[in-house]
Amino acid sequence: MQPTRSPWVSVDPTPFLSDSGNHYFTSPSGNLYCGILHDGTQLLAGCQALSIVGNLPECDDPMVLSGPMISLVDDGTVGAGCTSEGVYVGEAGKVLGYGERITVGAIRCSSLEDGVTCEDLEKGAKFLASRAAFTQIP
Repeated sequence: MQPTRSPWVSVDPTPFLSDSGNHYFTSPSGNLYCGILHDGTQLLAGCQALSIVGNLPECDDPMVLSGPMISLVDDGTVGAGCTSEGVYVGEAGKVLGYGERITVGAIRCSSLEDGVTCEDLEKGAKFLASRAAFTQIP
């Protein structure tokens, strides 16, 4: 029996590491900016979009100048909303190609043609960031 091959290519996280100690990447389309951040005690991950996301129309307010963001929250859940900060925009920002995944500690993010997924392998929280929606995956 032939062993099954994973459709994913795991990448070395080192080229994605910024001087601040965080790992940043962009989607191949350039629409998503994502990061795995070290806050001193734990790892957090999230993405921000340049375009409006279907399920967050409130982020399309020119008076607020905010954009959509989704994050793995430290309590093991997922949070989505709007931000005017570049939380997941970093100086490394290398492209994570379709079919590639990056793992830092217990956080794993994967690049798909329909978006980026990030998950906390210890706590079980997982999200999909795409043009259509920023959503928690059960």
